[in-house]
Amino acid sequence: RSALVGDADDLAIFRTVRGFRPLQDAARANPVPERVRVQGAPADGTLRALLPRLGPNALGLLELSILNGVDTTATFATGAWLKSVEPGRRR
Repeated sequence: RSALVGDADDLAIFRTVRGFRPLQDAARANPVPERVRVQGAPADGTLRALLPRLGPNALGLLELSILNGVDTTATFATGAWLKSVEPGRRR
C-alpha cells in the first residue's frame, strides 16, 4: 500500500498502469469461449464408442463421463441426452 501520494509504491503503480497498451492480436481481442452442448446420442453404445460421433469435443473420455455423471463404460440408447463441450478458440 502506498502511504503517501508520490512515494515509491505510488510511482511504481503508475508506471505499471502506463505500460498497458491496446490489444493488437485479434485472437486475444476476440476469444471464443467453450460451450456446453446438450444433444441426443446419435446411436446406441457406450460413452467411449459415442465420443467420436459427438462432434468436436474439448473434453476427454474421463472428463466427459464426469460431466454426464456416469462411468466411462455407461451405455446410452439412441436419443438419450448427453452433454459435451464445444471447443473454444484459445491463444
